[in-house]
Amino acid sequence: MRHRFRRLAFGAVLAAAQVLAAAPALQANVFSPDGSDPRHVQARLDQPFNAIGVVDTDEAVPIEVETGHWIHERMEATAFLVSPCYVVTNFHAVFGDEPNAVSAHKRYGVTFRVGAGANGRGFTTEQHGQPVFWGDMAGEHESADWAVVRLDRCLGAESRLSWLNLGATSSIATGQALVSVAGFPEGKDEDDLWRADGCHLNARPTEVGLWSSDCAASPGSSGSPVFVMENGAPKVVGLMEGAEVDRPDIQRRYAPELANLVVDIQAVVGTPRVMAAIEADRKANGSARAT
Repeated sequence: MRHRFRRLAFGAVLAAAQVLAAAPALQANVFSPDGSDPRHVQARLDQPFNAIGVVDTDEAVPIEVETGHWIHERMEATAFLVSPCYVVTNFHAVFGDEPNAVSAHKRYGVTFRVGAGANGRGFTTEQHGQPVFWGDMAGEHESADWAVVRLDRCLGAESRLSWLNLGATSSIATGQALVSVAGFPEGKDEDDLWRADGCHLNARPTEVGLWSSDCAASPGSSGSPVFVMENGAPKVVGLMEGAEVDRPDIQRRYAPELANLVVDIQAVVGTPRVMAAIEADRKANGSARAT
């Protein structure tokens, strides 16, 4: 498995009192030729972007801050609704960095917060859930860094909320078609959803299911949907996952060795039981609609 420093860079670590822990604050990479941060605020009330929120672990999970040095902290990351009851994020945002320690007999609870509150501040909805599907990270394949959480109470009755549709990267002219990413990165106003447009996915010949990207990302960006716009609506093609090498400053030139990594959403779309559950949920509880 690639060096896990990347994990900490993307999942904001929370102490028990919901305060950022004093752990190494590594930065993922932001690319911009003019040296300015390319991310801008995406209105959180706009459908279907109001499907994007934040997920926190109930308990501390193992984080490898350097080779052989582990801490246990709560994690926070970006996540998004794909149906009234199901939320998608990264595996490491739910279980931490040690896949071999995941037990089928333990409940890994998380809390999903979504919806813009009064004057756009805070969240309107908070709902507990548990992961029900996830990738086989024990095989040390980064393309398996995904998880699907089922909420304890479905949000289908929340007519203000929508969900994001899942697409496939096979429809993208890799490296040519433009993609976007939206999430809740650390260091930005936590009440705003931050979006970057005009970035790219590039194939990694030796790592099927994982893409290199120049999409801007920083701590908290784990689980952010990477999407293309089709007929005026986003279609998710990947999950922001990590970085090859972290740099604290904005990079004026993209370099493959500094690439941020994106998990191909085909890992989810190509799992029949996952898609069957999502489709059944949309039919049974879908008073909200994706656009």
